[in-house]
Amino acid sequence: MLNEEVIGKIGKWWVLGFEQEVFYGQLKKEGNLLYLCTEMVSPLLHERIAEKKHFIVHGQAGTDKISLRGTNLDQSVSLDSGDPILIGMHLIPEECFIGNEWVPEMVAVKSAYVKYDGIGAWFRQNSYQEHVPFSQDAVLLSFQQNTPLSFALDGFDLKFDFGLSYSQTEWDHIQYTNWVNTVFFPKQRPLVEFCERVGQFSQLLSLFSYGNVRYSSMVIETTAGFNGEYLVNPVQTGETAGFWLTYPNIADYFEGILQKWFRLASQAQPILEILTHALALTKAVGDLSRDVERYSHSHFLSVVQALEVYSNYFRASEAKQYAQKVSDLPEDQCVPVELSHKLCDLFQNVHAVLGFSDVELWKIAKKIAASYEYYFHYNPDRKYDGLTSAQTASLLTFAQEALKVSLLREIGVPEDVLKQAGISQNCHKAIYPYILKAPQIAPEPSGNLAKIY
Repeated sequence: MLNEEVIGKIGKWWVLGFEQEVFYGQLKKEGNLLYLCTEMVSPLLHERIAEKKHFIVHGQAGTDKISLRGTNLDQSVSLDSGDPILIGMHLIPEECFIGNEWVPEMVAVKSAYVKYDGIGAWFRQNSYQEHVPFSQDAVLLSFQQNTPLSFALDGFDLKFDFGLSYSQTEWDHIQYTNWVNTVFFPKQRPLVEFCERVGQFSQLLSLFSYGNVRYSSMVIETTAGFNGEYLVNPVQTGETAGFWLTYPNIADYFEGILQKWFRLASQAQPILEILTHALALTKAVGDLSRDVERYSHSHFLSVVQALEVYSNYFRASEAKQYAQKVSDLPEDQCVPVELSHKLCDLFQNVHAVLGFSDVELWKIAKKIAASYEYYFHYNPDRKYDGLTSAQTASLLTFAQEALKVSLLREIGVPEDVLKQAGISQNCHKAIYPYILKAPQIAPEPSGNLAKIY
């Protein structure tokens, strides 16, 4: 919980890099939103903050030392103070550290309790029984609490503690909520590196969610005696949209999934960032159908780009073999690997989950590749006129599902688990009738695939 003693207390503040320009202000809280309010800031300092792409503000309120971090841009709002020399400012940070020292980013972390939005619903670990005695003013509650889960990973340990909280809203009604403490033991890793691991677990949970799962706070203990709380402002978080795949579905494989996920994050973080960012795009804007014209084309291009990155990183040799297989050229002659080859190889690798025949997947891959190349290499003389909004949304849905399935298979989620998750139904609803007119079951290709396709 946030140390409420710092709220509303006048503190002394300065921007990192401009320590000589000290100003006074208050941390305030409206609902869950935390912001710094100041009435007297020089126009020069305000201008410097507004120009910075990333700011760090240090301050002290009472005995607590506070560090605010964020990307400024629209976060700084000028207020008219009536003084031509001094102006007011509201500073809304993305992140806030409150502790016994200003945040030392290279300090080694011993342990941290992290709060992830919706993780209790994902684990679904605890069960309870309610006993209503004869007297109306008492309710007995018993519940079965599962034992903690602990995993030894590369560079840190991860532990999940489970509990059940309840609140009585009326004499005859109790509301129960699962809670999960996610505890990291980073084996004295630097704070910056540790924060990356915390974010990478958010990315993993988001793969199983209809929305984007984020962490909202963490309590840190370090080897240097720095202890405090890290908070993410609610402007950066959102309500968890629920999960299409939960922990009970993958309980037997969870440790292996964690090992592969964090190993991949360590070895190929830029690749992982591209893939997870592409999957998060549509979730961030909500229901795509409500604003297709604005979002679908740009998101479509980003997701197709991510599919090509995935193919280049994970399936380069398989895509090359596929291109050779469907080519009329002799086997000893080098065949160029086109985007359509990469996509079709990728789609066919997870065809059992997507639920389409090889011929259908080839048609979809060709359509995606042609559309992608049309938008990136636009030529007004070409007869091809791009996609309609409905077609773009359809191919976007299919492409995201294919990327998500491919990534989950890569980290060890079994094919049978994914086949039971309704992914093929989502893909069929997207493709029919916008891309393919009617379902068709094609015979198994034989001989030269190029002659069939």
